Amino acid sequence: MGKIAFSNTKRKLLLSFILLVVLFSGCQKAYPAPIYGAFGNERRTSYVDVAGLTEGDFQVAWKYEMVDSAEDPITKVYNSPVVDGRVMYLGGQGVYAVSLDTGQEIWRKEFNSILDPNAKYLSVYPPLVYRDSIFIVVSYYPDKWERERLVSLDKRTGDILWQSDELGKDPNRVSPFGFPIIIGDRIYLPANNTVETDPFHESGIWVFDTGTGKVLDKIFLESHPYHYALRANDTMLAAEGTTLYGIADILGKSYLFSYDTMEKQLKFNQLAFDFSGSWNRIAIGKDSIAVCLAKDSTPPAFSIKVFDKSTLRVLWEKESSQPEGIGIPVMSYIALHQDRLYTVLFEGRFVCFDLRTGKELWSYSPPFKEVKVPMEGAEGIKEKTYKWFGVDDILIAKDVVYFNGRDTVYAFHPETGQLLWQKDISQDARVRNIMPVEKGLIVHYTYDKNFPSPPVFELWREK
Repeated sequence: MGKIAFSNTKRKLLLSFILLVVLFSGCQKAYPAPIYGAFGNERRTSYVDVAGLTEGDFQVAWKYEMVDSAEDPITKVYNSPVVDGRVMYLGGQGVYAVSLDTGQEIWRKEFNSILDPNAKYLSVYPPLVYRDSIFIVVSYYPDKWERERLVSLDKRTGDILWQSDELGKDPNRVSPFGFPIIIGDRIYLPANNTVETDPFHESGIWVFDTGTGKVLDKIFLESHPYHYALRANDTMLAAEGTTLYGIADILGKSYLFSYDTMEKQLKFNQLAFDFSGSWNRIAIGKDSIAVCLAKDSTPPAFSIKVFDKSTLRVLWEKESSQPEGIGIPVMSYIALHQDRLYTVLFEGRFVCFDLRTGKELWSYSPPFKEVKVPMEGAEGIKEKTYKWFGVDDILIAKDVVYFNGRDTVYAFHPETGQLLWQKDISQDARVRNIMPVEKGLIVHYTYDKNFPSPPVFELWREK
């Protein structure tokens, strides 16, 4: 009996030791997943894991018009909806919470009522939801020079929790940089200082505490002592686990980089494009990294490059130029899902490529629409007619890939490229953003005829 009792004791001690090892062997703390609007997720693939609208027989469940108290209501391309449970959050002159079920406004907090009332505020970026907080980058005009602030609000009430110190914005660049990434309890955001003598120094990736807004660290990609060479406006971030990825413009060239947030070490920083561009994008696939930008050239060009994630070898690249007489917004778009890359080439085609080989799997050429654009010249303002093809979003659901072309939303089968349906909004409308929800689609548009007009959001649902 004594021998058996001793064996059981040893067994209990061994099990206790194994349990302690499991608990204290460096297991990382579990964090809730942040909820992103534009680009769908932290990997920036523009994929949303919901069932899409596969049939064209659907209805408008509700319509919400964002009417601000400010004198100049305005909307921008990246004012994407963010859906958290049964609530849709929007950015603009403030932050707005809208019921996903009814389209009724739950609360709104306009920035000039909760921040400096003497300044002008606007967010052209979507909010980011994390735990019980909303984070949003706000453009702010205390005078003629635009700055940025990172602002946190309570997602249940809209009450402000904190605002960061001023962040600089290069007035000579129009590209956005207000897409923060959350890893753990840290916010990573391209930013720079606002000092009158040198307003763009310490340009890099700033690291903020999610609870306080305090700057905890700054990540620099170049060695200049003042760190002014990186363009924060032309930097876009993505994340996979605890690894931060990004594409950044440094002295007119774009660099692909990766940073280990646990070890706080730059893993690589290599040239992606040896020319200047804007609207830089990055998307992280299972074993590939895709980057793209709108090349600063005449005529404008769109460049894509795909790298192998493990070796950083270039797998394939593609460039397309804007044809004469075609008016296309000079922006860049890619979306990834599984082994495919979806994009819009500047000659005016929706295209699906094999992500690893660059082989064109299918394409669709929507009809161009004639648009009259006011042009200022020596003889005053005259209208010039363009064949127009404008796209502001590509988003993928489980069984649908959505494109929007100016005033039309298109839905395709992602594997075959079959056009499932298309819906025109209005000849005077401009579709700005789309966001898939389960068996539905949120569509954000404005009316260009009376621009600036209040943005409109609709929920399309299966009948």
